[in-house]
Amino acid sequence: HTRSLCDWSSDVCSSDLHAVFVTAENPFSRPLGDLLNRGAQARLRLWLRRRGFAVVDGLGRARRGGWPPERSLLALGADPALARRLCRVWGQNAVVLVTRHRAPTLVWRGALPL
Repeated sequence: HTRSLCDWSSDVCSSDLHAVFVTAENPFSRPLGDLLNRGAQARLRLWLRRRGFAVVDGLGRARRGGWPPERSLLALGADPALARRLCRVWGQNAVVLVTRHRAPTLVWRGALPL
């Protein structure tokens, strides 16, 4: 059973209908060193905050290993259009869109549908 973000915390979802879980680390699935990843993540945080989004720190992990955990941010209030923009601007193949009372959805950088 998949739980939505709102199932876990009603405080987070009291006013935001959407959120996007995103990282700036390892763009286009090309591993970068820790120093470069940290710098990219700090720039992403600043980019989101300057646009008025509250952010929550997170950590993205592969289900079966094989890829290192990536520092990530949950941008509260970010919608599907911003999810696609985040993919393009930050070089990510996909981000996770969280919609109130629904299971999370992958939003792909390319032409794949939501």
